[in-house]
Amino acid sequence: MTNQIPIIIPETSRPQSTNRVTTKIAEPLPPEQKPVIVAHYDSFDPILQFQMQNAHKGDPRSQYALGMRYLEGIGVERNEFLAREYLEKSSAQGDRRAAARLKEIP
Repeated sequence: MTNQIPIIIPETSRPQSTNRVTTKIAEPLPPEQKPVIVAHYDSFDPILQFQMQNAHKGDPRSQYALGMRYLEGIGVERNEFLAREYLEKSSAQGDRRAAARLKEIP
């Protein structure tokens, strides 16, 4: 048996007269079970594509955002090397958030 995370599941089994979607909350897991999260990376995410394009053009805000994505594994596979690279580029252009985050990375 695999562990599951409680999620909100839309009910679609009955016809509805409105465009509203009704939802039900799945039962929570017992305390002894730990949830397993399966990550799905969508390479066609328009925000991710926008940030990648602008980061490659040299935009420090997009470089910071992409660095944080790689550092935390948000929408991309976690990669500390690329995270550091983008954060360093952003910091070199004066982004204080990137400079502060670089100090926190071991």
